[in-house]
Amino acid sequence: MVSGTAWCSDGRAACFCSGATPPPPQEQGGLTLNFPPTVPTNQYSAEMVFRFHARVGAWRRILDVQNRVSDSGFYVDPGNTLDVYPVAGSTSNFVNNVYHHVVLTVANDGTIRSYLDGVPQFTIKNNTQMYVANPAGVMHLFLDNTSAGGIGEYSPGEIALFRLYGGVLSPGEVSALAGVQGPTLRVEARGTDAVLSWPAVASDYHLEANAAFEDGPKWIPVSGLPKAVADRLEMVQPTTDAQRFYRLAK
Repeated sequence: MVSGTAWCSDGRAACFCSGATPPPPQEQGGLTLNFPPTVPTNQYSAEMVFRFHARVGAWRRILDVQNRVSDSGFYVDPGNTLDVYPVAGSTSNFVNNVYHHVVLTVANDGTIRSYLDGVPQFTIKNNTQMYVANPAGVMHLFLDNTSAGGIGEYSPGEIALFRLYGGVLSPGEVSALAGVQGPTLRVEARGTDAVLSWPAVASDYHLEANAAFEDGPKWIPVSGLPKAVADRLEMVQPTTDAQRFYRLAK
């Protein structure tokens, strides 16, 4: 169900806006989702690609699961970062007028995680406030609460994608959905050796080798630990007449 006074589409994204600035709650444009019975209300993942246009440095509602009767929920906060109010915020900057890939995961053990453009933002433990427990069984996108405190924390914008999953996406799955590319392996000659290096920020990757360039179990981790050199990790391998391929893997 679409809610609000203005909703349009250019075939690539749907815009949500309102007839006034700032809009009263009843004139906010957004989406209301009847939560499907196949998705557990206490274990799900919401994936979105959207952008906001207004209220930089102020609260902007992303998701509401309490049917608009509470100020609690998922926001961009005054620090311009993702936030589950009133529990936790994050550090990466959410820039207005730019499409962002945003994911919120909710687990039945009370763990809540958020991701911005494939990068983990915050983890909350033992918290149930993002369970879809309202009697109407609905989730609101971008629509702020109509009662309680903090009314009017709304920004117009466009949404290009929304997916709801009946489970908790892993960090690797979120990264893949966001189209985040893995680190690039650099190979340089040093005398009779080959120096293989990759960015130090990708320390969760390791080097593997294979005699043939193919998928399968023949890729073997290269023995030894990489050496930190400036902002890169490197491993030195002797060159031989035999053909050998290398790749980075987790």
